[in-house]
Amino acid sequence: MLKSNKVLNAVEAEAPEAIHRALADVPVFEDLRVEISPKMGPGSQADLVVHLRSNRQVWTLICDVKANGQPRIVRDAAAQLQAYVRTL
Repeated sequence: MLKSNKVLNAVEAEAPEAIHRALADVPVFEDLRVEISPKMGPGSQADLVVHLRSNRQVWTLICDVKANGQPRIVRDAAAQLQAYVRTL
């Protein structure tokens, strides 16, 4: 179990820069800003929140970083993100 925590910590540490690099290359995205572990509401916290503007619309991407893409883990992350959105 310790190894998986180390892997997750490494992935979480690399995620902000990786998502910034990926989205910064999209020409229609402007004012790109990545927040790390912002509080979303009582008892809620996302791993990353990305703010950007595209074609005069403001977008907010709420991200939950996982080291594994297994369907069960993705479903759990999606449910957790839905709970974050409800607190906004």
